[in-house]
Amino acid sequence: MKRILILKRSSFGDIVHTLPVIPHLRAKYPDSEISWLTEPGNGRLLRAVQGVDSVLEIGFRSMLRSGRFKEYLNRLRFLLNTRFDALIDFQGTAKSWLLIRLTKADRKIGFNRADVREPIIAGSYSEHLPPLPAGLHVIRQYLRLLRQVEIETDQITFPEIDISADDREKIERWFTLRRIDSSGLVVAVNSFTAWPTKSWPLDHAIALCRMIRRELNACPIMLAGPTEEDAAREAVNKSEGAAVLAPKADQLQLAALLQRVDLYVGGDTGPTQLATALGVPTVALFGPTDPKRNGPFDERDIVLRHELNCKNCSRKKCSLGEKPECMSRITPDSVLTAIRSRLESDR
Repeated sequence: MKRILILKRSSFGDIVHTLPVIPHLRAKYPDSEISWLTEPGNGRLLRAVQGVDSVLEIGFRSMLRSGRFKEYLNRLRFLLNTRFDALIDFQGTAKSWLLIRLTKADRKIGFNRADVREPIIAGSYSEHLPPLPAGLHVIRQYLRLLRQVEIETDQITFPEIDISADDREKIERWFTLRRIDSSGLVVAVNSFTAWPTKSWPLDHAIALCRMIRRELNACPIMLAGPTEEDAAREAVNKSEGAAVLAPKADQLQLAALLQRVDLYVGGDTGPTQLATALGVPTVALFGPTDPKRNGPFDERDIVLRHELNCKNCSRKKCSLGEKPECMSRITPDSVLTAIRSRLESDR
């Protein structure tokens, strides 16, 4: 095959989980041009991934809101005018229907109707992967899809991400300005996720930051996305000098930041997936989603989770109350113990 198109548009964490397919595709088809079709906003990260030759960012809503409708049409025309040997859809949702239909590809490959997120999309494929066995981590599900292109592997290998000197310098400058000792212990704490049910209570995160500073003599850095900055800033203020608010950063700069910390704490969200992809020691906090599917794959990493009757509900809103019990039961003390244990495992 000479031209391969990967379709994985969102979300950030799902895109990170798809990255291990790249080294295997590159090894099997070293002369192929590997392109990636994604939503606007993910292109800068994907262009830095070794093995990805080109990235096409297409998103109707986001491009229409930003006044880029003409650009959107031009990118659709590119799909109409470009022939691929294979399109491999790792997304499996109906919103990709038009893009799959417009893409000129000899083979359109996806999961079978039982395994895609939205079964209606399965009719767009010319080839389907046989049903998946239960309990597979999502990364291994994606690797299974490569069997349709004669690649059979379960080996999870992430490609290198080329972080520019400018991005690294920005992070180093921030560490210097905040007077964070590069020789000391640094722990990234992320209380936030896109789902309220997957987020760890902010008061727990504040208490943890105080413990990290007091008992580990370490610097806790509190992460936050663009919509969470105010809440994170208030939490840092309430930590009474224990925590430091992370700088504003895009996906690549976040990668540079994560490579500078000694350990990461967070829930089921994109930064957590990126931390594990980069090999950062991780303590993962899980509630309504299944860590066997989305959690860390390094056996040394630690997952904290309470086994409630409603586990694996995968709901964005808890039916039992405003504060999901599955996340609030994960105490700061238990997280601190897990941090100690994970740090010890690397010694």
